Amino acid sequence: MSDTIRERLRELVEKATPGPWGLNSCEGTNGGDECWQAGPHQDIYRPDGDGFGTPVVDIEGGDDQTKANAALIVEVVNALPALLDELDTLERRVLAAERDRDRAIAHDTQPYPTAWAYEQVCKARDKWQARAEIAERALRDQP
Repeated sequence: MSDTIRERLRELVEKATPGPWGLNSCEGTNGGDECWQAGPHQDIYRPDGDGFGTPVVDIEGGDDQTKANAALIVEVVNALPALLDELDTLERRVLAAERDRDRAIAHDTQPYPTAWAYEQVCKARDKWQARAEIAERALRDQP
């Protein structure tokens, strides 16, 4: 997700009614205490500690699709700040991992040998040194 989109989403969250938001499905036709208006609709509200809460959005309709849409809006609004923060954290981790990888690659291209190459050279040296010692002994032991 681009920085522009994240900034725009953060601006929208900042300008919107502070969360968390809740959802109340109103089926009544009398506009009783559980609903702000008559007829089936979905009340999206912000709980304010003294009862039902402050209305944020009222969506007309009581069908399953309207209920699902309203539930999605509430869940997304409530989750969005944490999702954006997590995205920022993961992006920082990826950048740090890429930086570490680039350093390792740069290190491997230096004019001195890698640990593996050094180990191979040492093994070869030990092998040839042992052969040289055997040859020296053989020369000394000749009559």
